[in-house]
Amino acid sequence: MELGLEKLEKAIEFEPDSPSNYLNRGIFYYLHNQWLLALDDFNRALEINPSDAIAYCNRG
Repeated sequence: MELGLEKLEKAIEFEPDSPSNYLNRGIFYYLHNQWLLALDDFNRALEINPSDAIAYCNRG
């Protein structure tokens, strides 16, 4: 689990304005039952790109 999270964190560090990086980490958190962290990342993805339908879907 930690290796996957490390890679997602590096992607965000490298490209912090990419909504897909937050979306991917949010999905990771969701799959690991970390609901609030997932919600934070989906919200961040939507802050960057308010028309991201996938982030809205996952947030719901």
